[in-house]
Amino acid sequence: MLVASAIFAIVAAVAFVFFSGAQHSYKNGENFTEQQQATRVAFDRMLGDLRLAGFNTNPDGDASRVDEQVEGAWDTAVTIRGDFDFENPVLRSTPEVALAGAVYNVVSTGNDEVVTYVLAKPGPIGPATLTLRLDPDRPRAKTVKTVTIPSVALVQDNPPYTLYRVTLDDVSGAFPSSPQAASQFVYEPIAENIRSMTFRYWPDSGAAIGPNTPANPADDIGGDDAAILTRSRIRRISVSVVGMTPDEDLDYVDASDASATTHFRKFDLSSDVNPENLGRVGVRDVDVTPPPSPANLALVPGHCKGMLVKWDTPSAASGVTSYDVKFWPNGNPSAFTTSAVTYPHSEFGVVDYDGHGFIAGMNVGTTYCFQARARDLVGNQSGWAPGTPVCAAVAEASTPGTPQNLAATGSGNLAALDSQVTLTWDETKNNANDVANDPDFVNAHTVLRDGNGYKLYRDTTATFTPDDAVNLVAGTTALGNGVLTYTDTLVANCQTYYYKLKAVDTCDVAGTASLAATGQAQTNIPPATPTGLTGKRTSPTSVALSWNAVTTKTEGSRVNIDLYRVYRMAMPRGTSPAALSPGAFSLRGTAPTPSYTDTLSTQDQKAVEDGQSLYYLVTAADLCGNESPKPTPVEVSCDFNGSLVVSPGDGDANGGVVRISLGVIGSDTYVRARVRIQNAAIPGVYVYDETSNAFPFRFRDWDTRISGQGKYQIYWEVENAAGCVQTLATAFEATANLSCQITPTNPDLSPTSGKPSDQNTRLSWDIQNSSGRDLQITAITASWTSTLGPHRLVQIEWPQGTVVKSYGLLGGLLDLLGNLLADFTSFPLMLLDGVGSGCSGSSCVRMSMVWDSKMVTTAGAGETISIGYTFKDPSGSTGTCSFSVKPDLSLH
Repeated sequence: MLVASAIFAIVAAVAFVFFSGAQHSYKNGENFTEQQQATRVAFDRMLGDLRLAGFNTNPDGDASRVDEQVEGAWDTAVTIRGDFDFENPVLRSTPEVALAGAVYNVVSTGNDEVVTYVLAKPGPIGPATLTLRLDPDRPRAKTVKTVTIPSVALVQDNPPYTLYRVTLDDVSGAFPSSPQAASQFVYEPIAENIRSMTFRYWPDSGAAIGPNTPANPADDIGGDDAAILTRSRIRRISVSVVGMTPDEDLDYVDASDASATTHFRKFDLSSDVNPENLGRVGVRDVDVTPPPSPANLALVPGHCKGMLVKWDTPSAASGVTSYDVKFWPNGNPSAFTTSAVTYPHSEFGVVDYDGHGFIAGMNVGTTYCFQARARDLVGNQSGWAPGTPVCAAVAEASTPGTPQNLAATGSGNLAALDSQVTLTWDETKNNANDVANDPDFVNAHTVLRDGNGYKLYRDTTATFTPDDAVNLVAGTTALGNGVLTYTDTLVANCQTYYYKLKAVDTCDVAGTASLAATGQAQTNIPPATPTGLTGKRTSPTSVALSWNAVTTKTEGSRVNIDLYRVYRMAMPRGTSPAALSPGAFSLRGTAPTPSYTDTLSTQDQKAVEDGQSLYYLVTAADLCGNESPKPTPVEVSCDFNGSLVVSPGDGDANGGVVRISLGVIGSDTYVRARVRIQNAAIPGVYVYDETSNAFPFRFRDWDTRISGQGKYQIYWEVENAAGCVQTLATAFEATANLSCQITPTNPDLSPTSGKPSDQNTRLSWDIQNSSGRDLQITAITASWTSTLGPHRLVQIEWPQGTVVKSYGLLGGLLDLLGNLLADFTSFPLMLLDGVGSGCSGSSCVRMSMVWDSKMVTTAGAGETISIGYTFKDPSGSTGTCSFSVKPDLSLH
């Protein structure tokens, strides 16, 4: 029995294993087959709709029809339009008959024939929206509006999905404004367990249209107005759908799929669809009947630089699609201009069936005359009416209304942006007053026809007054008609700003400003470190700093900075800036722009004069608490550019009244100089202390007779406009007598022709006064070597040619002793202080001595002549000078 039981158990187990495997295989096959069949049915239905795309969408060839055959084209979704119910005698006219209204002869596609194929989670649920631009109103308005289909998945990264066929809900009147609720659409699920779906779009020939990037919907063709021409080129659509089993099979691994669906069995369906109707339109009936002429034409002045021309509303049967308005300055009909007016037309999105048109670009105060004619769709036109033109002067009698709902990011209702504030507002559609006889009203006032845009103002105070010269952010050039948003990038993060907006017309008449909107930008990224910091001491109490404006944050993105922090530290001059710790610097102040003037205290000035430098560094910051990294500091010391030129010079000796002279060679502006003289034997006691406060500097003379003979130290100092001081110390010796103040130059012997005995008898030279004051020559001595035999000095000339001393025979005998003294004490010879070059100035005299025989032989040998001068200056101090003229006429 035990053996039998064991054998039975083994057989039963084997049978169960076979049964379980067969059941599992059957179930997998059944799942795969069912899902494949369901997906194929949905795929075939989608292909059937795609083949009918564009069918009968424009049956009468209306060139102004706004409907598109492919309303939207994405890599993972498609929206098409077609007459899908044309075979149903009831549905093909319901609601199509009611859709034509006054703007179309016929409409063949309803909202239920604008079909979208897209994936979403069951519900439908999805993170994305599809944006279309089409005319969904009932009746049609011939004007597109934005339609957004919500709750779809354009990036298919979380399968499985449900394939939905989405159509627009039929409405009576205007279709709701965007964004519409999901209830405005009909979501029909046609297949479940779809892993992915993609579309490619092709023109008649050439490469595919669109980028084929299913993971990036941002670059798709889409459904906006900008891609109308691109969508109109589509002639073929490639479709690919990947289905998957509802249950995973852990024994199965999809080698091509490493995602979460690797254990699900999949199957691909793909096909190319060539919709035969894409690019085709109906043919219009031949029409040669002109529409009736405009009746009861009248003029409505009051809008700036324009005239509203109105006439009776045409009948629906007239077929009018536009008007021509002809106008000219009164009295000059040959200078006419024609302007086209569409019919019906839209006033700020509202279709207007009144007969009128606004003609802009006229001169205020000028009278113009007008006529109008009607046109139909095929170009038939009426005659000009009225036969007698109507005339009126252009006038300005309107003021734009107040902009409404101005809002800014960072206000609490709208999230703050990084380094910018974005503003939005409602379009201003009406005037603040009414223009008489204008038939169109918006918001209880006549429509704004002469708008020129907006002016946006900004301040940091909520109660500010808008002023074009003070707080205008952007004018009508940047904020023209139709602009309803502006991004202000010239804002500092975490600074609260207040904005006001005005509407402006073409005469620059501005309406009342809107209520203030609060805005703020925020960031957590620090600004970049300021560069190019330089500093210079511009006065004794000021250091001027400047640096490059910071325009980026540390990661490189743009930023506007209006807060800089300036730090300072004092250290011994020459300290390496890199060796200083940024944390040891003290905050000196803040600046809104990249410049700062640091005011130095008396203690700061003394520290600089005592050899210290000021070290500065600057950071950029914002009110969010972010501050840039601190840069390497820069050194600002007391820089003096110039060298001192002094007289008397270092080591000079002189007596009497000494001229004190101090000059500076350099490019600085010099504002003060001081000279102090101290007796070297008595430190700290100054015998002379003078200051000059204007350049070039002037000082009084120093009378050494009062101070006494001896050695002195002279201290010189000059201060520039920055308060930097240059000093110099020199040594001077005061003597009893004056040092030599006379310089001889240019010795010369003459004549060089004539009798040999008369040649080379006159020795001439220049006497230059270098003392800086008038000198009196009181005595002249002369001696010579007599190597050529005895000579007799005949005369002394001062200046050359003027004899001031002559000698007879007695004088000649004295010459034999080699010693001659010419005394001029009673009538001194004057050597004046003056300016000149060589002997052209008053400080120079060319004098001569004449002998009775030549002083140089023809062989070149000659006498060495020594001349001495005794002189005195205006103070009565005396001095002597002497020099020798060698036979080669060199001075010693």
